[in-house]
Order: sequence, then structure tokens, then C-alpha cells
Amino acid sequence: MKNGYLVFAPHNEDPYEEKSSQLQKAFFSLLTKVLRKPGATFKDKHSDTFYLRSVTKSIISILVGIAIDQGYIKSIDDRVLDYSPQSYTQISDERWRNLKIEHLLTMKSGIPSIESGGIALKMLLGNGDWVKFILNLPLQCEPGEKFVYNSANTHLLSAIITNATGMSTLDFAKRFLFAPLGIK
Repeated sequence: MKNGYLVFAPHNEDPYEEKSSQLQKAFFSLLTKVLRKPGATFKDKHSDTFYLRSVTKSIISILVGIAIDQGYIKSIDDRVLDYSPQSYTQISDERWRNLKIEHLLTMKSGIPSIESGGIALKMLLGNGDWVKFILNLPLQCEPGEKFVYNSANTHLLSAIITNATGMSTLDFAKRFLFAPLGIK
């Protein structure tokens, strides 16, 4: 929309999108049954899967900017491991030491994509510590070298916000983003 007129409307006729949505609904339904978690975890008030996709990545990026503005995080040039618990900094791949917040924000971390079924399934069915799971993955390339769409980056950014601010990412978002905008 521009000046009240529709300029562009994407119409994705790729059958993958429909199949992907169906698979995700089935997966989350099965996961809630297996883990005995309340179904509301993955559903909105109309009982349909509420899949945010990249909106989460945008909100997390905004929150990182706010955390920098508020002084909780010094810079996007800070190393990721500086915001990780000491017990997580014993890594097998030395390239992790060069990973910066900027690499996570730009999807150039070198972390293997967790969007692929194998890694995602291992992570979901693992011990529940997703940050530790991600930090134990060997990097596929040097940080900054290659763009790879990856939700692991966003998850690490959320952990950085939590560790830097001393509050959950949700509480930080409510206080510094949602409440000032009147979002409930």
C-alpha cells in the first residue's frame, strides 16, 4: 500500500506453502500430544495454528536495537559468546569465538539451518536446552561469509536479550516495545 492505493499484492501459488502449513499443523498437533503440553501453546483463540514466520525475526531485531539503545548491549559488534553462560562457552568449533551479534541479525552466522527437518527434530526432541544445542552445532562456514535463513540466529538473539537484560525476552518486549506502542 502506498498513499492508500494497492501497489503490489503477492500471490504465492507455490503448492509448497500449502503443504508446509498442513505439515506444520500436523507436527505441532502431534508434538503437543507427545509432550503433553497445552494445545494453547501453538494455537490462537480460534484454535488454528498461528504461524508468525519472519515476524518474530523482525521483532527480535527491533528488541536488540532497543537493548543497545537502553545500554543493556554495547554494540552489534559484541561477540555472541560474551552473552552466553560460562558453561556454554566450552565449544568445539573455534569459529564460534568470532561470531558477533551482527552475524545473527544479518543471517550470516555460519550456523547450520535448523529449518531442515533433521536438525529441527533433534533440537525439539532433545533435552530442552535449545541454546546449548545450537551452540554445540559445528559452523558450516566462517561468520559473515554466507547468508543462510536460519531461526537459530533468532533464538540466540532472544537468549542474548534475556542474558543481557536479566528479564525474559517477552518481559523486555512488553516493557520497552509493546507497552509504549499500546500493544496488548
